[in-house]
Amino acid sequence: MLRRGFLTHRHPADGGETLWAPGCPEHPARFVVDPRPPRYGMHVPVVYDDTAPGIATPLDPLIPVVPVIDWRGPVGVEVTAPSGLERLCPAPTVADYRAAVDDGFTPPLSRHVKDPVLLALTLRMMQLSVFEAQRLCRLADAVTPELLDHVHRLGPGLEHSPEFADEALGNLPPAALGSHRRRVLHAVCVATMLARTTGPLTMFRRISADDLRTVLAPFVTVCGPVPGIDVDALRPPPVELPEPVPPPVIRARQLHDAVTGTLVWAAFPIPPEVGQVVAVFTGTPTFGEVALGTACTHHRITVVNDVEPTGQTSILVTPALPSTEGDVQVMPVDWCRTYLADNPSSVARPVAAERHPDIESASPRPVRQGGRRRLPWKRPDRAHVLLWDTALTEHDRIREQYLQYEMNPELILRYPAVTDVSVDQTAAFHDAAPGQTPCGPMPCRQTLVTPTHTTGR
Repeated sequence: MLRRGFLTHRHPADGGETLWAPGCPEHPARFVVDPRPPRYGMHVPVVYDDTAPGIATPLDPLIPVVPVIDWRGPVGVEVTAPSGLERLCPAPTVADYRAAVDDGFTPPLSRHVKDPVLLALTLRMMQLSVFEAQRLCRLADAVTPELLDHVHRLGPGLEHSPEFADEALGNLPPAALGSHRRRVLHAVCVATMLARTTGPLTMFRRISADDLRTVLAPFVTVCGPVPGIDVDALRPPPVELPEPVPPPVIRARQLHDAVTGTLVWAAFPIPPEVGQVVAVFTGTPTFGEVALGTACTHHRITVVNDVEPTGQTSILVTPALPSTEGDVQVMPVDWCRTYLADNPSSVARPVAAERHPDIESASPRPVRQGGRRRLPWKRPDRAHVLLWDTALTEHDRIREQYLQYEMNPELILRYPAVTDVSVDQTAAFHDAAPGQTPCGPMPCRQTLVTPTHTTGR
């Protein structure tokens, strides 16, 4: 069964990444694909299978930093629909987290929050996806800036926001929110804290219950009610989900390049994109195993070639694939998750591979990386490897011998013909060694004929 949890980045000396969730003791875990550079102490919302709790899948995919400008400034990428993984595993409500806290669940941030309702709200805010956060803030556009400023001024601290708000929203990338939207989410935390405050302090702060309901209404609409606070939900516009498309599996030819790393050369029906996560496997896993990476490996695409009319392309992935011979199977993970969200009964259905006949006959395509194009080469047979290694060994031996005649003044004086290009053997040697060093010509990596050092003047 899929469950929501939090993965906490810790220094390897402190135990590394740990997963914690209601009903699951804190234990070491690892990302399928790390979504961002780790910042120690950061809590990242994840989804895991309770049958394999040591593997955590990030809730949000990689958010590309593409500026989208509105009247408030750059706010990043607009996410208009929930991801497949988010639909497969909806987040627990504030009431669910309140029940977990009452049952003894103590997350690492409980030292900052003592009120059980505020702690439950913090846990739900930490599970906000980028889609939920943006949708919440779009609904909050009806809240006047003056009311938001008034709520912030009543909050604690010099920055007018509680400490738990920053910790709860740390997983949301700034490129996808912008300062205004993050300020809206801070106001939700402050409004909840003020609504929980009773006695003379509430009268002193001079804020009405209607104003607090107005600030909290977008959150309640997206995330559900807050226990003990009476707030009516809004009427949001419906969310348009993408059309369900069965995810095709691509039978790919794995190629190895000594310079750029491991390549996957395949025929993608839809062009892949840099930043996309793909599953790579050789057996026959189920759709559920591909979605969570329990029977395959997940990789992020870092380089994509221009797509040719045949649809064949080469990609470079990270982390690099293991060095295995033969074909591998590649499938975009987001396609699989979207398909499972529309067909929940297909979790245990085996993935069927498709063979593309064109991939057997076409020639490898170059991969563009850093403005250069490099051609992947096929692994040579054993005889060619031995011949090449022998040539390299002979090359290194000749280079070491020749350097002595350039660096040792005594040898230069005793054997001047070694550096005299008017000697036929010396000229032939330098013609075969076009590389240059600070001291002069240097042999290239091929078997050379060394000029005799007995010739002298």
